[in-house]
Amino acid sequence: MPVKKIQLFLKNHWLVIVIVLVMNVLIVGPHFLFRWQAGEVYGGFDMLGGDEYYYAARVREVYDGHLRIANPFLAEGKDLPYAQQPLPEIIMALTGRILRLEIGSALILFRFLGPTLLFFLIYSLVLSMTKGDKRLAILAPIVVIFASNLLSRPQELWQMISGSLQQMDFTMYSRLVNPQISSLFLFGFLYSFWKLVNSKFKRYWYYCLLIFGLSFYVYPYTWSFLLVFILLYLVISALKKERAAIKKTAVVLAGGLVIAIPYFINVFQMATQFSYEFLKNGQGMYKSREFVFGKLLLIIFFILCSLKSKFFNLGGLGTEKKKFLWYWLALALAGLAVVNQQIITGQMLWHGHYHYYIIKPLAVIMLVIFGWMVLRKLHLRKSIINILMGIIILVSFFNACYIQFYSYQSYFGEYLDFQKYGPVVKWLNENTDKDEVIYTSGGFWYPDVSSSARVLNRLMFVYTHLNVYYSAWVPYYLSPYPDHEYSWHNLFITLKLLNIEPDGMIKYLASNSGILGDVYGQYFVVRDVEFRDVSQKEKRQIDENYKEFYPGSWQEIFTKYPIDYILWDKNIAPNLPFEAIAKDENIAKVYDKGGIVVYEFLYED
Repeated sequence: MPVKKIQLFLKNHWLVIVIVLVMNVLIVGPHFLFRWQAGEVYGGFDMLGGDEYYYAARVREVYDGHLRIANPFLAEGKDLPYAQQPLPEIIMALTGRILRLEIGSALILFRFLGPTLLFFLIYSLVLSMTKGDKRLAILAPIVVIFASNLLSRPQELWQMISGSLQQMDFTMYSRLVNPQISSLFLFGFLYSFWKLVNSKFKRYWYYCLLIFGLSFYVYPYTWSFLLVFILLYLVISALKKERAAIKKTAVVLAGGLVIAIPYFINVFQMATQFSYEFLKNGQGMYKSREFVFGKLLLIIFFILCSLKSKFFNLGGLGTEKKKFLWYWLALALAGLAVVNQQIITGQMLWHGHYHYYIIKPLAVIMLVIFGWMVLRKLHLRKSIINILMGIIILVSFFNACYIQFYSYQSYFGEYLDFQKYGPVVKWLNENTDKDEVIYTSGGFWYPDVSSSARVLNRLMFVYTHLNVYYSAWVPYYLSPYPDHEYSWHNLFITLKLLNIEPDGMIKYLASNSGILGDVYGQYFVVRDVEFRDVSQKEKRQIDENYKEFYPGSWQEIFTKYPIDYILWDKNIAPNLPFEAIAKDENIAKVYDKGGIVVYEFLYED
């Protein structure tokens, strides 16, 4: 029986499978192409976008046995409450472990699995909503996955045609974890809930309960949107006095919240930590009651109003008309509510991820459905409609090809150079103990040093079992140390390595304020402020602390916090004083090849 079902599925959906295979050639292909082109030079490091190192570090943390992911960068604080939900990384890491994949291959595997499953979920959702319209169901995920950027930045299409757009990042849905995994929970729930309220199959009760409950362990933007959507749908069902819908929605809501109880316990524990306020600043939260709307929500509301008119009469959908409108109204209102939660809470949470990862794909799906209905109402010949749909598909694939090609071209030379770190990474994995600590000069942003220093730091927490002395993403987690003490300590190390004396420190920070991003996280970014906006009181405190810090010996400075090794690439930062530092009798050179040096701190037993 299963064989016959598979054969029937392949027969009915063969075109979808072909499109998904082509899609994955575009998404995963560059990473295999890089390995092939790098040849013998390949040292085990695949192309990762800047933010992807953050998620790759979290996957590595699970590889190393720390499922909580309380802090994937530091040696201390791993028993603290987690600040970001760990389930996606647990899924990725355990899959990699079961298949015996090294971390790079596990990440590539999910670049394939994530977009593939997302395509089928959106395809199934639209297919169900349009009562089996395969062309429309195929078109929607293609545009979402391959051309979402054109909805908010349509000018990019002309820039691509003219060759003036130099794309530096790969397609959005190849990005690790978010939206790669979080989108699966979003659309998995939306499809299951649509089926739940429009069918009598009991299995959709279980799907909705499980997906909604687990979403609390996936991404705050995902669970908060789904929670508001469910509440709104419950209110709408109550106003319409639909008892069956009320019962189904209430059970999903209650069951999901029960599954989420451990998550809320963690949130409570997190809020009681002394470093919680520092964490809020690092993640970009601040006091505000500003109203936010956005053109993407406007698109959805406009389409809903248009579909309500007599002109459309929802005849092209072939589904229960009112349920479709009420379902999408709840989605639109949920989007409006979550991006404006600050009006009630008074705490502004960076709302871009609601727009990019939730509202935008929903707006694309609505536009595709609406556009299809317009074409039907115009009574165009079937051949013309097919041509128009073909043009949209070609534009979407062209958009994706362009982004992938120029991203690959932009990253290739840089990542080929990074392969030189393969030998030292191998040496560290073979000669150090798990969770020991290594200092690299790229832990903090250096104004005059290439991005290679930053990447070297990131290679440590992704491709080795070591922790780093510091990372720019430390402010995104609860700190095991008081206030800003640890971040300022690392800033002061950076300034002293750069030979910035106390008398010139404030002036240096004023002219290189980007360096403060590694102390405050998103604090400056979301507020659009710079160092000049820091209070005079705080500047005086910084000045006093640096004057007290500066005379200390390097041995005293470094060993204030856990440290075992220093890694230094003399080729990219030749003027740093590590050779002088290593003259201390308690520091020994243990690796030196090709200008890359490792020093070890010798502690008495």
